[in-house]
Amino acid sequence: MIQGDSLSTRLSKNVLRERVYSAMLDYFTVASQTPTQSAAQLKTDVQCLITFWNTLFSDVKYIKKEMFASVVPFTLFHFTRKVYTHFQANEIERLSAWLNPLGENVEVGETSIEQWRKSTFPDTRAEARLLRENVKLAWDICPNLAIYMPSRFRGCTACQTAVQEMLASSPELVTDLPEALLLLLGEGRILEEKTEVIIFSYKCQL
Repeated sequence: MIQGDSLSTRLSKNVLRERVYSAMLDYFTVASQTPTQSAAQLKTDVQCLITFWNTLFSDVKYIKKEMFASVVPFTLFHFTRKVYTHFQANEIERLSAWLNPLGENVEVGETSIEQWRKSTFPDTRAEARLLRENVKLAWDICPNLAIYMPSRFRGCTACQTAVQEMLASSPELVTDLPEALLLLLGEGRILEEKTEVIIFSYKCQL
């Protein structure tokens, strides 16, 4: 509907697009869950995610077409889409590992996502830089979204460091998340008297 002609006005498309993006946000604002569905259902879910990723990936050209007269909405949707594309690709990889732990089968469309990943993250330095950027974008969108990034992108220590920096600057934004305190303390920092830890503890008591 968003990318087609069924909705006649740009306003309707933008409202619907915002709701779709918000629904995606909600999915990633909690910790990764262990799949409980059957193998057949998990396979279907992975295929749906791949289809959705392709739709999300191509959405940029529709955003440009519909929002050429407004810089702010385009920037907002463009950066939001960028973050979700990375989250979605990571989730597909995670669930595919559950579905095919030995890597004997590859779902249709998964190869193109892997090629995108390799071109986006050509080396560890590029991956670290882009994930740090994504942490900042995710924090601006919703701090809860950023908190769970280290557990989703475990292979990049720069991701955790970036989240810890965001936490140190504004710990009061995530006092409802126990995972935030664990990140705030970090390894070897539990005995240090940090101002942000004191703020976090005080807010939790309130």
